[in-house]
Parts: sequence; C-alpha cells; structure tokens
Amino acid sequence: TDKHTGFFSRDYDVSYSNSSAIAVGKRALNVTLGNIKGTYGAAAPTFTWTYDQGAQPKGGGLASFDTELTVFQEDPALVIDASVTGSSDFRSLSVKRNADGSVASYQSAVYATGGSAANYEVTFTRGNLTVEPESLADAARILASADVIAFTYNGSAQAPAAFSVTDGGSELTENTDYTVYLPDSSTDAGDYAVTLTGMGNYTGTATVAYTIAPAPLSVITSGASKVYDGTALTKADGATLQGLVGDETATVIGTGSQVDVGSSSNGYRIVWDGTAKEGNYTVASESLGTLTVSRRTLTIETSSATKVYDGKPLTAPGTVRGLADGDTVTFATTGSQTDPGSSKNSYTLDWDATAKFTSYDVWENLGTLTVTQTADQIVVTTTGGTFEYDGRPHGASVTVSQLPAGLTVVEAESSAVATHVSDGEVKATADKLKIVNELGEDVTDKLNITYVDGTISIVPRQLFVSTKGGTKLYDGTPLAAIKGAKLEGLVEGETATLIATGSQTDAGSSPNTYQIQWGTAHADDYQVSESLGTLTVTASGNSGSAVKDSQPTSTVASNGSSAARSAAQAGGTPNTGDNTAVTAIAGVAVAGAALIALALLLRLKKSKR
Repeated sequence: TDKHTGFFSRDYDVSYSNSSAIAVGKRALNVTLGNIKGTYGAAAPTFTWTYDQGAQPKGGGLASFDTELTVFQEDPALVIDASVTGSSDFRSLSVKRNADGSVASYQSAVYATGGSAANYEVTFTRGNLTVEPESLADAARILASADVIAFTYNGSAQAPAAFSVTDGGSELTENTDYTVYLPDSSTDAGDYAVTLTGMGNYTGTATVAYTIAPAPLSVITSGASKVYDGTALTKADGATLQGLVGDETATVIGTGSQVDVGSSSNGYRIVWDGTAKEGNYTVASESLGTLTVSRRTLTIETSSATKVYDGKPLTAPGTVRGLADGDTVTFATTGSQTDPGSSKNSYTLDWDATAKFTSYDVWENLGTLTVTQTADQIVVTTTGGTFEYDGRPHGASVTVSQLPAGLTVVEAESSAVATHVSDGEVKATADKLKIVNELGEDVTDKLNITYVDGTISIVPRQLFVSTKGGTKLYDGTPLAAIKGAKLEGLVEGETATLIATGSQTDAGSSPNTYQIQWGTAHADDYQVSESLGTLTVTASGNSGSAVKDSQPTSTVASNGSSAARSAAQAGGTPNTGDNTAVTAIAGVAVAGAALIALALLLRLKKSKR
C-alpha cells in the first residue's frame, strides 16, 4: 500500500483513502548458463549467465529498468554435474580434448541452484564446462629445473639429463604432462636452453637455461737471456698450450720483447689455426718465461807513455771497445804529466749520445804517464854474503852507480840482517834509498833505476869435541874416562856443557862418547867435529892391573847428538860422572874440577884392591 500526501489543489478539497491494495507478480526470466571456463588445477570458475530477450515468454524477460546486475540479490551456486564430468570438484577435472588435440568442453555439465531474485522467476538452461590447460609459462604455479645446468666444454654435446617440473609443488610427469626438446647443437661453449612443452593438462612452454663454459687452458712460454746488444731479445718458440680437448689443435707463440737491460715476462699470442675454436677455451693459468738482458761490458783503455822532462805535458790516447751497434758515447783522455813523476792516464766518458749508462758495465785499464828526471839508467846494487857464525849480525852493503850531474845520494842502505844459521837465506834489498836533485827534492821515484838485490847467509861454525880413552883388566866394574874431555870453538860469551858418557864393563872396547847440553849457544849454529878416546877392558886373571890412558882415534860427527847415540850403542852401565861446563876463553875449552875429583876416587878404589 502507498500513502500519498502533499497534494494541493486550489479548486478541490482532496481526501485520501488507504483501503486499496496493489499486487505485483514476479516476472518470468529464462537464463542460459554461459560456456563456463576454468584453468586446470585452479579454483572453480565463477557463475556467469546470458539471456535472449526474444526467447522470453510473453510478459517475461528482463524489465526495461533492470540490468543483469540487478536480477539477483544473491547469486545462485554453480554446480558441476558429476554424471557428465566424472567429478563435481573442478580441481580434479582433466582437460578434455578433441580427436585433433584441441580442447573440448564438457557438454551441459553445469547448472545453477539457489540464489535470490525478488522480482523474477528464473529458469536456468544448462551450460557447457571447459577446463583450459594450465600454461607452463605460469611462473606463479610452474617451477622448472634440471639436475645440472653448468658444464665445461669437452668436445661433445652436453645437456641436462633429468628435469623437474612442479605445479604448486606437485611433480609433473615427463611425456604425460610435458615433453623435453633439447637444443639442436649444444657442443660449443655458450648459453643454451631446454624447452619443456606442455601436453595433456598443460600447454605453453617453459625453458631451463644451462651453460657450457669454455675449457681452461694453461699457457707456458720459454725464457731467454743475452748480453745487451741494442736489439730485441725474443723467444717465440718453446711455448706450449695445455688443456686442449682431445686431438684439437691451436698454436701459441711467445711475443715478449726486451731491448734494454732488465727483465720482462715473455707474453704470448694464441693463433686459432687448428681444429680448436677460440670461443671454447679460456686461459686459466700462465707460466711465463723471463726475458733477461744483462749489462754489456764496455772496456776503456788508455795508453801509457814515458819521456824525459822537457817542461811540456805528456799525454796519450785511449780507446773505447764494446759498444753495441748503433750506440755512441763521447770519450776523451784527460791524463797529463808535466813534471817528473807518474800519474794515471785518466779520461772522461759522457753518456750524451745514443748509448745508455744503464746498459753497460764499465771496465777500465788505465795507462801510466811517466816523466823522468833523466834518461840515464842508474844501477843500485845490494851486496850480501855468506858468513861463518860468530854470534854477530851480518848485513849487506849498497852501492849506487854513476849519477847524472845534479843528483846526489843521500841514503843508500839495506835493513836486511842475518845472525843465526836458522835465519836461512835473507833477501837483501836497497830499501833505504834516497836521491835528491839540486833543489834538495827527493827524485828517487822519478829516476830510471835498476835494482840488483843480494842475499845474506850464515853457515855453521866448527866446534871440536875430544874425549880421553883408557884400558884395564876385567874386574866387573865399569871403565870410564871423563877426565880430559874438551870442547873447543865456542863463540866468546856463549856456553855449553860437555859430558863424557862412555863406559865399558865387559871385556872389549867402545868409544868414549859424550853429550852436549847447550846453554846460551844454539846447536844449529855449530858443526861438531869429534876426536873420541877408546875404552878397552881386557880379559885377564890379574885383576890388579892399573888403568892406562889410551890415545884416541880422531873422528868427526855432525853434532853432539850423534855422539850421544854412539854412547847408547856401547854395552854396560852409562857413566854418570861429573858434567863439564865449558865457557869459551880465547877459543880454548877448560875441563871442570869435577873431573879431577873423579880421577882421585878411581885411584882410591885401585889401592883398596
């Protein structure tokens, strides 16, 4: 019912009545469900519908003031007829295909139920259901990968062997859900892609990228060295490539170059003139030889020269040898000698041309410029000699030949001296020589002097040793004769002790030996001559026979030690009698008082018998 108010009329009185009622019936509407489409594995499609105004019953159809959006206050639910599709769950439905592989629809598979349409009686006509295949390109659902996606060039075709394709985490099956298409050629290094093409419930493609990296190469070059010569040092040969695959070939050439003194690496260039391709390789390591250029020897030689003083400077030329071809320097000798004397013939060397100082080691051989006071030769002779030992030092004399006018010998001596035989042969030189000119200047080193050296030698002095002999009949006691031993020839002031050591107990004879104990005298300074007595013991029954002196036989020994050896060879007990110390007095030896005491003792023993 409607209640109307608010109408005003100038000519009428209006009254209202609410007793009337108006009834509006629902309008008939025939709706056809559309061809419902959804993607495989996705959520169920939404409810859609269409209608044909010409196919509506009389008085039916959509009112002119309504639209499709105002028909339903609550949309009806879309129902999948499981008797047609096999399942009412859209997610479980597979893509239906025609014989030619195109996607087909489930006919009259969907209808509507429920919903609210206040002004319409809706009659639904079933619709078709199409399950669209899921695209492998749908990154939100599809994830494609391979077991290996990184390879290294090996000369053969390479690609992943196994793939994994998942739809929302569920693994798809090769040759059921997708097929694998490998690239036509996948041998060379580069980037490749495997194409996965959907089939069955899937369509579209997904790609799995993989890479074949260049194979690693090691390059080795040789080194070389030489002395600087101004040309480049190279070493093109001897380089090697390690890591080429199979029988593939390429050439490597050393390209390093070193001209100046120093060192650098021998670089290289790879020439892809064989079966190997440059793109299939990368240099991963290098072992480069070293090119070394060492300094060249530059020899500087300046000449020597000599002249007699004339007031003008003495100079001499020089040479430079060893410059490399094309290298130049500025060279000049600078040595000069005007006054008598000597100096080196110096030089200057300027590196102001093409040669570099760092390329050379300079070796010099400098001559000497000598200006002499006179051209005359002066002979300085040192005369030594051979002297018999006398306890005194012996030197040498120095004589100087005729000197030119104006020159004077100030000193001409030799410091050489020899005293003992053990000094050996002493070289005697004129080591103290001084010759001056008229101005008193020492010009010794400026003269043309020839030195004749001498020698000094000391030979041993003769020393005479004599001992007495004796005889007696055998009595079982030793026969000794220490009295009368003499030592003659000692240098005045020197001392030595002579001991007669001979002894004879048994019947027979032996020399009356001796021993010299050297005091201040040196054994090397003497040559000993001997005259030794003989000690004779005769075998006889008369034991009271007197001891008689025996005249000795003169012998000569080289020194006292040989006489001592003779004593050791004699039989019996050695004589331990008195030692006779002898001091040379005017060349005559004096026997000690101990010898006299021993003689008195022997006489006393005889009288007791």
